[in-house]
Amino acid sequence: MSSKRAFAGILGVLALACGEEAPSRPIPQGPESRVDAGSGVAGPASLVAEPTQVGFDCTAIGCNTTRVVKLTNSGRGSAIVNKVELTQGSSPDFTLEPQGLLPQTIAAGASFEIVVAYRPSDTLTDTGTMRVEFGAAVGGDVQTVQVELATRSIGTATLVGTPAAVNFGYVAQGARGTQAIQLKNTSTGTAIISVDSALIEPNTAPFRLETGIPPIILLNPGQSRDVNVVYEPSEQGVHSATVEFSSTSGGQGVPLIEATLRGTTYQNPTVALTPTSITFLTILKGATQMQQLEVKNAGADGLTITGLAFEATSSSAFSVTPTQPPATPLATGTSVRLTVNFTPQAAGAHQGSLKISTNDPVNPEVWVAVNGGSVWPILETSPASIAFGQLVRGWTSPTKTITLRNNGVGALEIQQIDFGPGSSASYTWVGTRPLLPKTLNENESVQVRVKYEPGMLGLESATIKVVSTDADQSERLITLTGTGVTCAAGCPMANATADCSAGSCNIGSCAAGYADTDGVVGTGCECAIESDEAGQTCGDARWLGQVTDDPSQSITIKGKLTSRGDGDWYNAFAVDNGGWDEIFGDDFKVRVRFTKKPSYPITMCVYHVKRGTHQGICTLENMRCSDDVSWGGSYGSGDDADVFVHVYTTSSNPTTCETYEIVISNG
Repeated sequence: MSSKRAFAGILGVLALACGEEAPSRPIPQGPESRVDAGSGVAGPASLVAEPTQVGFDCTAIGCNTTRVVKLTNSGRGSAIVNKVELTQGSSPDFTLEPQGLLPQTIAAGASFEIVVAYRPSDTLTDTGTMRVEFGAAVGGDVQTVQVELATRSIGTATLVGTPAAVNFGYVAQGARGTQAIQLKNTSTGTAIISVDSALIEPNTAPFRLETGIPPIILLNPGQSRDVNVVYEPSEQGVHSATVEFSSTSGGQGVPLIEATLRGTTYQNPTVALTPTSITFLTILKGATQMQQLEVKNAGADGLTITGLAFEATSSSAFSVTPTQPPATPLATGTSVRLTVNFTPQAAGAHQGSLKISTNDPVNPEVWVAVNGGSVWPILETSPASIAFGQLVRGWTSPTKTITLRNNGVGALEIQQIDFGPGSSASYTWVGTRPLLPKTLNENESVQVRVKYEPGMLGLESATIKVVSTDADQSERLITLTGTGVTCAAGCPMANATADCSAGSCNIGSCAAGYADTDGVVGTGCECAIESDEAGQTCGDARWLGQVTDDPSQSITIKGKLTSRGDGDWYNAFAVDNGGWDEIFGDDFKVRVRFTKKPSYPITMCVYHVKRGTHQGICTLENMRCSDDVSWGGSYGSGDDADVFVHVYTTSSNPTTCETYEIVISNG
């Protein structure tokens, strides 16, 4: 809204607030004596406006257009027009000029003309309402008739700034340069443009408008106006900025226009690089990354780029496009953008240096350091598979450890460690898995542990799926296999029945005729026992028979002690026969001795009880413990006796399946 319209609106609001009617443009009033009350014909009056809407097409500044509104009395009696005014809120650019003084009497069928004038003072779209008050010549109420007023712009408002780029060229530090930008309304219709403001960004640049923007610049179609821009550099360098003009037309915004501003304090061509060095992000081997390099002329004279080349020692991973410099020199403040490419074919660090040759007399060659890194992380799983083999159903296998190592270049991230689809539930984790995601630097590793508890007979399998940023294979599978078997199949034993209840292979029982002498589960019951095994107690000692002294007899015993604490008992009856050769002595002499001993410690104790006949009753008398026990008879008496032999090993001494041999002799 223009300032004059706002002021008029405020007056109208104040007038209403005080209970007064808003002021209207004054209309000349005639003497009441001019109203001829007696000449009217009795009957109602009715005024009709033609047209009921009035439009104005000339909206340019300086236009002065008029339109005529005709009021016709279509009633049977005379009508008296008392007031013609613009309603509150109507644009002050409209004025009313009644043709004659008021009040005005209009006879039935007669007409009265009012001239509406429009003189635009701004670019806003104007509207208003003309209101006419009238009454009958004789009696009747006051009536009104209204006519709407409006303006209409033709065409689209277009503002053009020339030139779009202002190059001040060389201006010495502390000096001043001035350039003009022409603002022109290029509308082909009637649209007026108002230029409201200008903004220079950045506001720290040494550019300004010479006189600033007046409160408003109004441009009719085809009109233009120059705006001077000043460049006053206080510091050495190349400077640039943008000036932006905002405008309106018909109360609506017009697209902004802008112009670039450039200037320099350097006379000679001067090369300026942005950036002065380039560091690429670390990427995978074989990937490509690009960065822009701007080469700008910071001087007044044209800058010619004569060469672009990487130093010979630079990594082949770097390249520049275009490969050839531009054909035309760069004007002041203008630049060319080069693309530096990084495509490493090997993992590791890469360095290079790009040489840019120009006609800059001070720096004919400038160098841009280029750095980049390439990675190729590889996940190594050790082992790649695990075979648990056969395991008795219900047992738990030993824990197996899997090592996950980054065997590549650059950090590797493990994102998932889990059993794959279809894996048997007999495989479970031991302990906790690493918190994911887990980053492994080069040669770093992490471990997971797994066990197998077969829940069925037969082959069972599973996979461990490891998802990572492995450059070769993002998903790796570790195969697990195992077979659930029965106790007999899982613990095969010779001459024995296995016992698996403790979660390990144990000898449950030995087959008849066999014993476990070495205590080694793997050999089972390896020792075959003689069929005439000795008794285990004195009461059930094995009966060997008689051994006489005349003739002299002997008995050989062979046996095995098959377990720790095992013992054998034997019983023989020594007979004292006497004879013709015993006139001067007794031939009775009993001897019990080892003729063969096993490698483990073994003890022999012999008991003898004098009896006339063998009774087989265990009587532990006259004990002698030695590897060789003997006693003789007495002349003139009977020495018959029961002999009991006890061969044993202590509970702390292991045994083997070796055979011992004992000889019992008499005479």
